[in-house]
Amino acid sequence: MKKFKAFLQEKNISEESFKAMETAEQAKLHGEFLDAMAEGMENKTSKSFVDKAIETVTELFTRKIEAAEKANKELEEIVKKQGEELAKKPTQSNFIGAKAAELQAELKAIHEGTNKGMQGEKIQIKSFTGDDAMGVENFPNAAANGTITGAVSSITQYFAQLIPGIFKKPIPTSNILDYCDVLPLNGEQLVTISETRTINMSVTSEGVEKPVSKASWSASSETAKPVPTLFKTTSQMRKFFPTFVTSFYNTLVAMINKTIPEVVIAKINSVGTGFSPATAQAHYAAPNEYDVLIEAIASLLKLGYVPNVIRLSIFKYSAMKTLRGTTNDAYLLQNYGSINIVDGSINFGTHKIILEPDPSFADDDFVVGDLMSVKVGLDGSIEYVEAYEGNDLKTNKKSHLLEKYVAVNVPTALRTGIIKDTFTNSITLLTA
Repeated sequence: MKKFKAFLQEKNISEESFKAMETAEQAKLHGEFLDAMAEGMENKTSKSFVDKAIETVTELFTRKIEAAEKANKELEEIVKKQGEELAKKPTQSNFIGAKAAELQAELKAIHEGTNKGMQGEKIQIKSFTGDDAMGVENFPNAAANGTITGAVSSITQYFAQLIPGIFKKPIPTSNILDYCDVLPLNGEQLVTISETRTINMSVTSEGVEKPVSKASWSASSETAKPVPTLFKTTSQMRKFFPTFVTSFYNTLVAMINKTIPEVVIAKINSVGTGFSPATAQAHYAAPNEYDVLIEAIASLLKLGYVPNVIRLSIFKYSAMKTLRGTTNDAYLLQNYGSINIVDGSINFGTHKIILEPDPSFADDDFVVGDLMSVKVGLDGSIEYVEAYEGNDLKTNKKSHLLEKYVAVNVPTALRTGIIKDTFTNSITLLTA
């Protein structure tokens, strides 16, 4: 078998010159060496040549190791007989490690020279001695295992796996607009007209003066007002991190859509009528929230209003769902089921009134009424404006304005059809 050193000498190339060459030039010479070795070999592939070479070297390596082990055993016997001086001779691990190191270079040269084109076959050649290793983080020296040096600990963040998306806390939003009369906002004022009437009507005899009825009309107007917010960005933020700018824009849109129902609730709270049970209504020794709602519904029906919804705080709703009796501590089915929350509603005669918790309600508040009487004028979309304010342009900033106009009008004549109060106050009024 022709040695690679002999091949280099034929090319008038010294070992020093070969080592100084670029990797590509070395690879080219290796290829030429393999081509020369392949000449004259019939029905043999480079793979069979490599197998034969590895087999030969492995056999040689095995024989030398076996001889070393045998020699070592003989040395151990001599040490026992001749004392500590002979104990200074090489131990098995040092002797084998030295022999392995000598064979490593020769075997590696054969492997690199003959393994071309065989990427699927990986031959690992390891020395028995422990050397320092490169790792992610520093690791203390572990006796004969060597030291692990942190090679990339300062740059690992550049190779992290980023989970797509931006995660945010949820925004609890009232759906009270689903029960109100929402209209397109086409004017600066939202106006309703209410009728006030005086009715005199009775059966009269012939020739007797007839009773007189009369009416008057009045307007109630609400000015449309914006729900705005403003934020600023730099050009660098917009250019290199537009995803975050867009994400924050969407967050502000969601906050505007949260604020508008709160504006509606504030209007209902300001114009709704407090609960005032009639003298003829039932009073109780120990009334609870169920009693309050039933009596509020009865009050409205007595006046001719037909409530379509009950709104209350989430915590008060949960308290009603888990209300327990005082005798057996079991869950209380009011009046053995005649007053109960079934499928999110309370039945009263032929009327089924939806009962729904609202995250925007104060903990003790409730509203009962026909909320279709609440007229909400609302922009169809959010207005978005970009502008420079003050010295924004000089300081590389830009202002972003988002706003949506809303107006809420409850006709004067229908305000008594909405009861807004607290459970605490109403329970006091129903206590006998």
